[in-house]
Amino acid sequence: MMKRNNFPFSAVLGLNHAKTAILIVLVNPRAGGLLISGPRGIGKSTLMRSTQELIERPWRDIPVSVTEDRLFGTIDTEKAIYSGQKKLYPGIINEADQGVLYLDDANLLREDLLDFILNIAEVGAYQLERDGLSLRCDTSFTVIAAINPESGMLSGACLDQFGLFVNVDNIHDENTRVEILKRTISFEKDCASFCKLWKLENEKIKKAIHSA
Repeated sequence: MMKRNNFPFSAVLGLNHAKTAILIVLVNPRAGGLLISGPRGIGKSTLMRSTQELIERPWRDIPVSVTEDRLFGTIDTEKAIYSGQKKLYPGIINEADQGVLYLDDANLLREDLLDFILNIAEVGAYQLERDGLSLRCDTSFTVIAAINPESGMLSGACLDQFGLFVNVDNIHDENTRVEILKRTISFEKDCASFCKLWKLENEKIKKAIHSA
């Protein structure tokens, strides 16, 4: 099956502060991650999907229903017992090493899991313990998350762990809304041709990120 193109990052309108913040955390992983808050339908998810096209690094989504084993990984206890070697079955966090972890509707994720993720991102390692076995896992990733405040906010402790926070609101400028609609229709009608129109601009952004 042919992979469907994402909406081009450079073609996204009305989310300029969010786009600037995304570029900051892509350039500087030490910025502390990013949380974007805004109402449903504003284009947060579209913007996030478009961001994947700007980097060559791993990008992993975390579903709100994720299990601890899928998130943090597991240890092959049988091999550890019989051979003394501790083998890690990677979780999403390990798969995102040197890349980006994206959480859509982060406020719907179990808060203890979100807290663990943010702590690991800050420390750069965690201790995986399963069936009496313990294994240190080193990993480095950038957290980018989005929430809809209408479905609940994060706790103050979680909010404090994000280096950057951007609040986006509904777009009221009529000309901008009309242009967004035109671009959306063009993309849905022929996404390949639409993406070609913005390919050069996207490549400029990718090169700027790489150079920085």
